[in-house]
Amino acid sequence: MEKRHSRATTMDDWRALGRAGNEAYDDGRMVDACEAYGRALEALAREDEEGRTRETCVLRVNRAMARVKRGMFEGAIDDCEYVVRRPVQAGPKAVCKALVRRAWALEGIGDAQGALKALKAAKKIEPKNAVIVAALRNYTSTFHIAVVLNKASPEVLARQPKFKSFRPETRVRS
Repeated sequence: MEKRHSRATTMDDWRALGRAGNEAYDDGRMVDACEAYGRALEALAREDEEGRTRETCVLRVNRAMARVKRGMFEGAIDDCEYVVRRPVQAGPKAVCKALVRRAWALEGIGDAQGALKALKAAKKIEPKNAVIVAALRNYTSTFHIAVVLNKASPEVLARQPKFKSFRPETRVRS
């Protein structure tokens, strides 16, 4: 009986923390949102005897967006990779969101080629999604590509053979 009570409390905890993360996100409090999603993931992991991968994926996709907004691109990429590696458990909607958010995080570190690849994969899942279509249309603009590449470190630039002609002297100055 006691185990059942503590299990219910844990389930309520991760759900309540997830809702708190959503509320913080909606209020524009990204630090609080990231913390709440992180605590929800920890609580869910403690209770994860039933393999609640779908819930984990939803929480990670949400935290990824808050991380993108905070400029925590590497953490957002990690969260998105987790979801993308579990397409059956996550479901197509979560995978599509993870791919788009991964693209935005990759843009944040200057990886235009990786972002374009993620957006194309997302479009295969949701071909009529207006956000994806608009984001892909941005890649027809040399200026957009230059703005993204301008954020790249030499290492990130080196792993983008498609944009190897981009030189630092062509960088956009802010």
